[in-house]
Amino acid sequence: MVDYQDLVAGSGAPGNEDGPFYSAKFNKPQDLFLNEKESLLYVADGANNLIRVIDLKHQNEVKTIAGDGSVGHADGLCLKASFYNPTCLAGLPDGSMVVFDSGNHLLRLVDPAGGTVSTLAGGGGSFEGDADKVWVEDIWNLAYDPQDQQVYFTEPTRGYLERFDLKSKKIQMILKANVLVPQPKALAFVDGKLLVADAKLPSIYSVQIKPVPTSTGVTSVTPALDVSLEKVGQAKNIVAFAGWPGTLYAYQADGVEPVYRVYPNPGAVVFSSIEGLPLTLPAPPDAIDHFRGSANGTHLGFVSGSTMERRFYATNEIGSMVFSFSDYNINDWMLEHGEDAYNVGKIHDFEYPFQKPHRTFRILLVGRCFVYYEANDKPYTVKNWNQSNYFFGVSKKLEAALNTQAALEDWGYHFQVFNGAMHNGSMALEGWPYYMLPDVIKKYDIDLVLILHDDSYNFFDSYFFCPLTKEGIPQHEIDTEFSLESVSQKFKSGPMADLIQLMKKRKVFANEKDVSPGAFQQPYIDLDISYPEIRKKVIDIMQLPLTLLRKRIESHVTESGKKTRLEMWQFPTLMYVPPLRRAFLKDAYEGAKIPVVDLDDDFMVLGMSFAPIRGRPFEACQFTVDGMSLFTTILMHELIERKEIPMKAVVPQN
Repeated sequence: MVDYQDLVAGSGAPGNEDGPFYSAKFNKPQDLFLNEKESLLYVADGANNLIRVIDLKHQNEVKTIAGDGSVGHADGLCLKASFYNPTCLAGLPDGSMVVFDSGNHLLRLVDPAGGTVSTLAGGGGSFEGDADKVWVEDIWNLAYDPQDQQVYFTEPTRGYLERFDLKSKKIQMILKANVLVPQPKALAFVDGKLLVADAKLPSIYSVQIKPVPTSTGVTSVTPALDVSLEKVGQAKNIVAFAGWPGTLYAYQADGVEPVYRVYPNPGAVVFSSIEGLPLTLPAPPDAIDHFRGSANGTHLGFVSGSTMERRFYATNEIGSMVFSFSDYNINDWMLEHGEDAYNVGKIHDFEYPFQKPHRTFRILLVGRCFVYYEANDKPYTVKNWNQSNYFFGVSKKLEAALNTQAALEDWGYHFQVFNGAMHNGSMALEGWPYYMLPDVIKKYDIDLVLILHDDSYNFFDSYFFCPLTKEGIPQHEIDTEFSLESVSQKFKSGPMADLIQLMKKRKVFANEKDVSPGAFQQPYIDLDISYPEIRKKVIDIMQLPLTLLRKRIESHVTESGKKTRLEMWQFPTLMYVPPLRRAFLKDAYEGAKIPVVDLDDDFMVLGMSFAPIRGRPFEACQFTVDGMSLFTTILMHELIERKEIPMKAVVPQN
C-alpha cells in the first residue's frame, strides 16, 4: 500500500527470510542504498550478516544478494562470502556498493553485477594512508561523492571525518576533533554538498575541501587540505540526513519529532493516521510504530530518491522492517486555513509533488464545499469554516479507500486523489473550473477529473458581475464598473439578452427591475425551466463554458499517453431531488459531451443506513463524517464498476 506512511518490506518479526515483502524477515536492518534507476533498494541486514535487496518494481520482493549468514570475513562469490554485522552502505555509479563490515572493522565492496565481494580497506593500525594499513573503528555513515569519486565516512567515537579515494586506495583525514564538530556523525551528500552534523550538537554544516598546492605547484596524491565549515541549518540529536536539491531532512533521535525538515520551511514533519489523527504523542515518547527505537538513537537507513520528491525510505531496527513515508506538509492542511488558502499548486489540498510517482493514477475532485467540508456529527451543526480536517473530506477518504483496495487485491497501482473543490466562487461550477483546472491538471498530470455536482445550479451570478470574454463566457474576476451597469447595458445582445427577452415574454419578469441575480436563483429557475424554450436557452448558456472546459482538459495528454478524462457525477444534498432538476443537469453536461453519472439513487438506497449523513436532518446541509464515508463508498464502487481506474495487476520491467 502506498499512502503517507507505508510498509516497504518486513513481517515485523526478526528473522531471515526472502520472498514477498509482507512475509520477508530482517534482523536489525541498518543502512539503505537506492540505485540510480530507483528500482532496487539495498539493505544492510546487520544481525543476519547479509546484504539484501528489495525490488521496488516487482512488488517489493526481497532477495539476499551477498553473504551466507555466518559470522566471518571471507571474500569471493557473493552468496559464499561472509560478514560480521554490516551496518553502512554507500552506492557507487556502477551499481556496486561499499559496505562497512562493523564486526570486522573493514570496508568491503559488494558487486552484484559481477557477483563478488572483496575487501577494500581496514585491518591495519594507522588512521590514514594506504587503505589496507588503516584501522577503521566505528563508522556511522558512508557517503559517496561522484565528483571526486571518493567515499567519505564519519567515526564519532574517535572524532574523525575521513575520505577514501577509490582510485589511489588512500584514506585521508578531513576533520579531527574539530571544535564545531567534535564528534562527526550524520553524513550525506545532498544537492551536491557534503553535509555533516555532530553526535550531540545541533548545527549542520556544509564541508568545503580544497587541496593546498605544494611549493612546486604540484598537488600530491594525499595533499594537505584547506577545510572550512559553513552552517546550513540545525536540528537535534541528528542520526541521519536525506534530501534532494534545495531540501534537507534530518532523522532525529526523538520519539515525538523523529523527522525534521531542516530547509526550506523548517519544522517537524507531522505524521497522521489514515483518518487524520496525529500519531506523534508526548507520551509515550516513542509512540509511532514506524519509528520504534528512534529515541534511542539506533543506527538506521534514511534515503530519498531524486524522482520521489518528499518521499523517504527508512529502516526500523527494533521493528525489523523497512518503511517509507511522505511529507506533503500535512500539518498546515490538517485544519483548513481559511477559504482563500491554497497550496503551491493552487488547490485546497496537501503539498503533493508535481511529479507523478511511478504507477500512480491521479484523480481530481472538483465541486463545492460539500466535497471537503464536514459538519459535526453532534449536535448536527456546521463547524467553523476554519476547523475542517481535510482527512474527513471525500478526496482523502477516497484516496485511502482506493489504496487499501489496491493493496488487498494486488492491482499494481496506487492512487492520489486531489481536492480541487472550493467554497468561494463555487456556486458557478460551470464557470470557474475553466480558468483554474487546466493549470492544475498540467502541473500534477491528472488522469481523471470528476466534477461532483450537487443538486444546486446557481450559475448566473457571474454574468451580472463579470463582462464576457472573447469566448463568450464571463471573465474570472469581478469587474466593479460592469457590476454597476444597468441590465440593458450589460446584456445588449447575445445568449443572456435573448434569455431575458424570452423570460419577459413568458411574464417571468414584470419589469426591468426584476432582472437581477436573485431572479436567477435555483427556486425560480426550477419553475422557469418547465418552459421548453427557456430550458433550451438556459442549457445553451451552460454548455458554452462546459464545452470550452472539456476541450482544454482533453488537450492534456498524460505521461501514460492518454488524454485526461472529464466527467460530471451528480449527487444530492437534499433528501429528495426533483426529477426535472436531475434531468436538466444531465442534459446540460451531456450536451457539452461530458459523460454524466447520477448518484442520487445510490444515496437514497444507503442514506438511512449511514444516517445521519447531513448536519441537519432533511435539509441541504454539509455532510457529516458518516455522510462523507457514504460518499466515498459510492464513488469507489462506481469507479470500480465502471472501470474508470486501472485495476489489473502489472509487473513492469526495470
